[in-house]
Amino acid sequence: MKHRTALLLKIIFLPTLFAMLPIATASELGKPETSEVCSRFAKAGPQKSLWTKSDGTPVEGIDLGVIDKASEIGAKEYVPASERYRLILSPARLSVTDQCSMSLCISFKKTKSQCPNTSQYAVEFSALPSNFGPGPFSMEDRLVAEDPKSDDPEDLDLLAGRTLTGVIFMPWLTVESAKNQSPPASGGKKMTDEYLSYQLRNSGNRPLMLNNWEKVEDSNPEINIARSNCVGTALPPGSTCILTFRVSPNASKVKKHTSFSTTSADNRLIFTLYANFDEKAEFSVNVKIQ
Repeated sequence: MKHRTALLLKIIFLPTLFAMLPIATASELGKPETSEVCSRFAKAGPQKSLWTKSDGTPVEGIDLGVIDKASEIGAKEYVPASERYRLILSPARLSVTDQCSMSLCISFKKTKSQCPNTSQYAVEFSALPSNFGPGPFSMEDRLVAEDPKSDDPEDLDLLAGRTLTGVIFMPWLTVESAKNQSPPASGGKKMTDEYLSYQLRNSGNRPLMLNNWEKVEDSNPEINIARSNCVGTALPPGSTCILTFRVSPNASKVKKHTSFSTTSADNRLIFTLYANFDEKAEFSVNVKIQ
């Protein structure tokens, strides 16, 4: 009878014990933070940082992925990158705050830490596409952790030795060689103005459509756009259009710069054409994209 009572107690006690124990889910058991990441911190020095992908895989370089000016989120000045990262800092008192440079913004959102005595952040990168141009890019930057116990916060640069890479998708405009054209006759008299045609190419990797060109105030009145087939026409990547300037004989004598401005049809990019004479009185045209 005693043996039966002891056995019954064991049967009742064991399920109760198992119910009290914390049970790890399959996702928790497989998280890199709880294994490889945490073990790295245990072996590292007093101050350390670790970058991982959003799934927790540790990384050395930081690939931002795609930054698409033509996408739904491309209307923002700094366009978010497609790749997301995590940043883990130790000890837990270390922190980071949002920062922006002329080309890149990095934003942080503090999340629940997976390793003891650490702070963890979800990280989003955004870039200013016009500062890079279309295609692949690479750059280096600085990101300093804040330590309330350190007199020199520059000690821990979180991006030291790491290259930031990515690919920009956007339209782009380049000015190609000029071609002199004979001015048309008017009333039997030969016009004295000179017509100079330039080829504009969409050298980007997204289609481009331009709005009307507007002459910037206080520009040289002797230099004007005579005609163009670049406005209101979709330019696929690699395609070209023609823009022709009318330049009077006195244009080189006017000590004023000349510029024309327009925007892309979606108003996300500003294009400014500069048409001027250089020190040798040679006419030149270039474009700035913002």
